Amino acid sequence: MKNSLDSIFEDDDFGELTKQPEKRKIEKLDPEVTKFQEILDFIEREGREPQKTDEWSTERALWARLRGFRDKKERSEKVKKYDTLKILEKKNIEDPEFVVESTSSEVPNKLDDILGADDMLDDFSSLLDVSRYKKTVKAADKIGRRKHSTNFSKYKVLFDQVHKDIASGHRKIVPFEQYDIEEGRFYVQNGVMLYIVSISKDTFIADNGKLNSRMHVVYENGTENKNLLLQSLASSLYSTERHGRMVTDLVNDETLAESFGEEYTTGYIYILKSLSQDPNISKLENLYKIGFTRNTIDIRTANAEKELTYLYAPIHLILSAEVKNINAQLLERTLHHVFGDKQVEFQSEDLKKATEWYIVPIDEIEEKINGIIAELQK
Repeated sequence: MKNSLDSIFEDDDFGELTKQPEKRKIEKLDPEVTKFQEILDFIEREGREPQKTDEWSTERALWARLRGFRDKKERSEKVKKYDTLKILEKKNIEDPEFVVESTSSEVPNKLDDILGADDMLDDFSSLLDVSRYKKTVKAADKIGRRKHSTNFSKYKVLFDQVHKDIASGHRKIVPFEQYDIEEGRFYVQNGVMLYIVSISKDTFIADNGKLNSRMHVVYENGTENKNLLLQSLASSLYSTERHGRMVTDLVNDETLAESFGEEYTTGYIYILKSLSQDPNISKLENLYKIGFTRNTIDIRTANAEKELTYLYAPIHLILSAEVKNINAQLLERTLHHVFGDKQVEFQSEDLKKATEWYIVPIDEIEEKINGIIAELQK
């Protein structure tokens, strides 16, 4: 651990703190494994195997696919090691429906045998994958809700100024990772810059259990959406396919404070303790999360039990600090740097990580926060 603040700021590596880590390439699975996993997901979700429905449906497609895996040895061998539910050990129940008389054993004798044999269509799998059409329909629906902005001229001035700030280096476009969506901020979605005009205070719980609300959003292309869901935008910005980005604040927060004519809050630093019942977590003494948010801490932590970053558990706020006129996010990253040798990583089953947890006495954290703020305000 660094012995002084000067050594931290003089460290050649300190400038790298604001850079985002490179994304690791994810190895693609065999399409057969993906198809088989969809069957397992259905069984775990519904508590039973997919069944043959009277009308064509996703469940019937999975039922037919499962028959295909069981009937063909070469297919079952490919996915056998992933069969955690031992479904390949069972045999198909014969269904007399759709029987076709034939003298050749090579001809499928059931319509569902044909539907289940999706291996014979692998060369055309990209054409038959209806999920991409679902995405297209959803995207078209979102575009359909956008309308031409009747008062775009006043927003165009803002977009033009932001571009000037980016060109001069006073703002940056950074990956949208662990940031909040806030009024008055600029983001980039699918290459189009957007501005959050307002976020409704009438919040509600979405189907996924997360806090949601509606927003008024203006896009640089002259359109606007006055009913965009916050969680919808968040999902889009987090999506690697859509290359979500955020435009940073002006680098010189002092200039911002002067222009506002008052103290300017750049965010909040908070220290949390996990109330997880997991013995692997609860046994760790002096385990704290050091976090940052531009929103209020209550809003940021409202869904703690559903987020990996909070270890999917209730939390207890130990202390918080409202940061004024200095870069709150840089303060957070400085603290992470200072306590880097005390960091603890938690990894979920899907290999995502929670990395902002540290084993360090709370007094030491509080002392370091006060010391850094005092140093920066000199």
